[in-house]
Amino acid sequence: MQVDVLTLRYDSTRGVLDDTALREFTRDKVVLAVRDHFYQVGAIPHLTLVIEYRLPAPGPGSPPVPAGREEHAAAASDVSTIW
Repeated sequence: MQVDVLTLRYDSTRGVLDDTALREFTRDKVVLAVRDHFYQVGAIPHLTLVIEYRLPAPGPGSPPVPAGREEHAAAASDVSTIW
């Protein structure tokens, strides 16, 4: 399991929290849990997310594991075989 923190800032032009970073981050991961923290800086809303995740187990047709992530992919594979 790995953990990362993302902060989403309110986009006043569109009237929403900009979730582009969240979509990109979770595109190639298996999200296990999310804890959220909403707050304001001045009058600007922010949402900070603590994301617990793992990399998917490699399988046929899977994209290659990015350099430096081999050990994480192996750990994710071990977890998925236990379940």
